[in-house]
Amino acid sequence: MKNSEITEAFIETNKLHPTVQEIYTRSSDSYSRFKTLFLKKEHLINLQNANKVGILAEIKSIWFTKENSLFIYNYCTTTVEEINGFGHSILFVKIFTPTSGIFSKNINYCLFVLTKHEAIIYAIESDTNNIVYTDFSCKLLSQPCSLEVQKDKLFIGCTDGNVYSVIYKVVPLLGYKTMSLYTTSNFIARAVKTVFRRKYEEVHHLSVGKMYLAALNNNLSIFEFKNNLKSIKTFSLSKKYVSCQILEEEPLLVSCTEPNGNRDFFSFEGKVFSKEHCEFVKEGESMAVVSDTTKQVVLRKSNGISFLYLLAQNEDQLVNFKPDSPSENCEQINVDLGVKSIYLKNNTLIILSNNKIKEYEIFSYKKMLLNCRTEEIYSLHKNYGDLNFMIKYFELLADNENVYKIEAFCKNKNIKRFAFFCYLAQALKKIWTLNLCDIFKKSETLIYFNNLVKKFVNLENKVKMSNGFIDELAQTYYYCSFLNDYNIK
Repeated sequence: MKNSEITEAFIETNKLHPTVQEIYTRSSDSYSRFKTLFLKKEHLINLQNANKVGILAEIKSIWFTKENSLFIYNYCTTTVEEINGFGHSILFVKIFTPTSGIFSKNINYCLFVLTKHEAIIYAIESDTNNIVYTDFSCKLLSQPCSLEVQKDKLFIGCTDGNVYSVIYKVVPLLGYKTMSLYTTSNFIARAVKTVFRRKYEEVHHLSVGKMYLAALNNNLSIFEFKNNLKSIKTFSLSKKYVSCQILEEEPLLVSCTEPNGNRDFFSFEGKVFSKEHCEFVKEGESMAVVSDTTKQVVLRKSNGISFLYLLAQNEDQLVNFKPDSPSENCEQINVDLGVKSIYLKNNTLIILSNNKIKEYEIFSYKKMLLNCRTEEIYSLHKNYGDLNFMIKYFELLADNENVYKIEAFCKNKNIKRFAFFCYLAQALKKIWTLNLCDIFKKSETLIYFNNLVKKFVNLENKVKMSNGFIDELAQTYYYCSFLNDYNIK
């Protein structure tokens, strides 16, 4: 496929973007104020007499405890499942994706339950959401005070100041199930603390990335977990922090949030900069923080009133960096009294209170363009710049969205044509370097290629700007599909 325009577009899309650290340190300290939250669903519930509660969004359920029993309540079907037999009070419950090959194909998720002295894994049947005991359990060496999961990885922070990695596996041939805990701290180090009565510093918060784990107590400790858990850096902290979050791993950047909502940011070299909270916070007001890589929810309670703030990285700074523009957006959320639990992942925010559960969608920038006012579209166009704004336009057009509100900002024909090919290049980037045979061998890449061709053909019918590139790509796909269907090599 010979097309100079697509080659130039790949050069443009492969340009290096600034790192998150560069964006934060060189951007304005102010916050943008776009409305990004949309209330999708609301369910009434009753949590009277519940001891502990939490959200299991993957199976559309909440968990709560009464005495030593665990209850899983599906808020869509209003069904409840009770799990008995716990010898101690339940502290944490989370869902994770199990390691492949351990369970049957009917098990997509597992439930990890931590009591004061024990860790237990339950399987969740994908078709019925029934909870099944698995024989995976082990005793804890210390009481847990934090828990974090990353796909099939499980990490526990305990009152003895250690971080434990949970190892669960099936012994080949025998089919025997084993579960154990691994930590970087050895027996001698723990014995020295006990003999000399040194005070343990409980690990009250964890954050897990793809390569690194951050653990927070009186220190900020960084671990690597590529093979086994390995401590690689420890920072002595002069302040008290309520949470930590890994924002970037290459290079590493970790944010630590103070009780007043202000944040300090650390790299491997130490503290690199600080940022104040979007609202002034008085002393004595309690704060709770829930974070993922690009977003943070801050719950502030003052005089019995709850204030909730959603902080999110501005994508326009990543693709069109401007030193005077804010790096983050801040939005205040009206919440009910008695917020019990908050779930934040990707573009989903769920808030659980005493009598209801609210599920919000956090708009991506594409969704924002479709739902914001004209003056806000003007601001987004200014922030993104002509090229990146028009790339968003073509993404929406390919998805059959109504783009009449933003067409007025896409008048420059030369930039518009280049943006069209940049959109194609961005979409093809995932599979462009793969061999055609490899694409058709994997169902994931094949489905992606198939959907891409449909989008491209739909787009070409509307704008007719590809100079035959899309036709050639589609013909290649259809021809290879024919060969693959009939096993012709």
